[in-house]
This record gives sequence, C-alpha cells and structure tokens, in this order.
Amino acid sequence: MIKRSDGKIGIREYTSLILITVGLKLADTTPSLLMDKGKNAGWILPLLSFVLMAVSFLILLSVLRRHEGKGLMELIRQLAGTYGGFVLGMLLVLFTLGSTVLNTRSYSDILNTMVYQKTPLSALYVMLMLAAFYVSNRGFEAIGRTAWIVIPYIEVFLFLLVGFVWRDIDWLHLGPIAGPGWIDLIKESTMHTSVYGEMVLLTALLPLVRSFEDFRKASYWGFSFCALKIAAMTAIYVAVFDYPAAKNMAYPFQQLTRTAAIGQIITHIESVFLAFWLIASVIHFAVYIYLLAFLVARTLRMEEFEPLLLPLTGLILLLGLLPENISKVNQYRELFLQGSTVLYLLLPFVLWSLDRWRRRVPQ
Repeated sequence: MIKRSDGKIGIREYTSLILITVGLKLADTTPSLLMDKGKNAGWILPLLSFVLMAVSFLILLSVLRRHEGKGLMELIRQLAGTYGGFVLGMLLVLFTLGSTVLNTRSYSDILNTMVYQKTPLSALYVMLMLAAFYVSNRGFEAIGRTAWIVIPYIEVFLFLLVGFVWRDIDWLHLGPIAGPGWIDLIKESTMHTSVYGEMVLLTALLPLVRSFEDFRKASYWGFSFCALKIAAMTAIYVAVFDYPAAKNMAYPFQQLTRTAAIGQIITHIESVFLAFWLIASVIHFAVYIYLLAFLVARTLRMEEFEPLLLPLTGLILLLGLLPENISKVNQYRELFLQGSTVLYLLLPFVLWSLDRWRRRVPQ
C-alpha cells in the first residue's frame, strides 16, 4: 500500500537541504570575503562565527521546544504581539530578500565571468531564476527529496576535487596561523556571523519537518558539517594559491576547479564540477525563494504563500539587475552581512526574554 505524503520532510531530506543551502557558500564569494577580513587566517573566521551563532541557535531551539508545533514566525507573533511580530517579521523579510537578490546576482556573475562570457548577464540571470522558481514551485517536500538525491554526488565530487589539487597544496602558506591576530579574528567573525543566518531563518520551516527531533538532529549535523567544509575549503584556497593571491581572486572555487587535473594527461575537467555546482545552485535558490514567500505570507498573515513564489522571483530578478558590477554587489553584501548579524544574533535572546517574562507575568 502506498503511503500518502503529508508534505513534510524527514531528517535525511532536511540535512541534505542544509548542506546545499549553507554548504554551497564555499563555492561563491564568501571565501574571498573571509580572506579579505582574516587574511591567511580567513579559514578560522567561519569556525568562530559558527560558535557564536550556535549559541543563539540553541537559545532559539530551547524556546521552540516549549512551543510545540510552532515555527519562528508563529513564535514571534505569539511572544511579540501583533505589532511587534509584524516589525520583526518585516525585518526578516527584508534581510532575506536583500540576501537573495545579492547572492543570485553574484552567482550569475560567476557564470558570466568564468564560463559564458559571450552570453548576456541578464539572460543567464533569467535562466537561473526560472530554474530556481520551477524547483521551488514543486513544494518543500520536492525540494528536500531533490536535495537528498543530489547531495551524495556533490559531496563525492568535492572530495575528488580536493584529491585532484592535493599536489598543489602547500600548508606552509597558512602561517602565521592567527593571521592579523586573534583580536581581529574575533572581531571580524562577530561582525560576519550572519554567514550562518540560515540557522535562524530555517526555523521558520520547522512545521514542515516531521518532528522537532528530526529538525534538531539535522540542524546539529548539517550546520556543523557546513562550518567545517567552509573552513577547510577556505584553508585549501590559501594553501594552493597563497595569500594575498587567493584573496584577490573573485571566485576561488572556480579557479580551483581549473587547477584540478588527473595526473599529467587529463586536464581541464572543470566542466564536470560546473555541472554539479549549477544543480546545487538551483536547489540553493529554490530554498531561498520558498523561504522568502513563506516569511512574507506569515508576516502578512496570509493563508496561502505558493502564489507569491512567481512575483517574488520576478522582484528578485529586477532588483538583482540594478547593481552595475560585481564590486557593487560585494559592497552591498558586506553591508547586509553586518546589518543582519545584529538581528540574527539578538533575535533568539529577545524571544527567550519575552517567553520568560510571559511565563512569569499573568496574562
């Protein structure tokens, strides 16, 4: 007998979704940003940022555990009230929208610069967004299952990539270990903690996961593994290209795939890695579009959010075409990262305080 689907995902699908949503940052402009701030010790920043965000995430989980069946948006509405919930919800929507706009434009620039130089940027951008919309429109369960199907291949090929460039790695390039100094590393990691902002944002989708335990375990394993991967790949970029050459590369992952070779004969195998990067990118942005529509609907107290997927995809596309070049995109992204860090770090503590106050004071 075929079991009817409930539209929810389990621990395997949600873990895979996290690995693609957060882990793919090792293949965009995030490592360049980390190396710019942490120099040759930029690989330490994602580890320190993860520790800071993990504290806020655990606080948020403790509050969600006491309010069974609720996600982030329902929790905000219950604890902060109608008006407070609307303000906090709109802040989450704006930061998610801004992040999605800048990231989709950045990925389109990567394709235009590194692969399809003769194709107009706008055409590449439209194709990327249409593919992401198509996947997001299939529903959250379909996104999770697709992530579960492709993630083993993505992880295997990432492991193979490291093996293919192993001969070019010089670990001495990582010295001195602390780079600019521990004080600077701690300061920069704190200012860029929103690299893991999905740890807070994805709690909005908690009602779409089969159980709280599935969500909790998948989050622990998924986010921890992503932090280790981003740190390891950033270290490999420095070890292969040295500093400051690695920092001056806009797209170190794509440069690394061009360096990869199988022995002395088989070279130029970057097209293989490009294919899996494209697949992961489509799923990555499908999650963002779906999450953004979900946040907008919950903030405005709408029953259905699926009709918002297409107009929001169009809005992202229009806004993403506004920046003149990748330098402007990176400048805006830096501002968004620093601004959203305050929200993602403090929101769990605000909700925890409101929950504690409401339990002590009679309604």
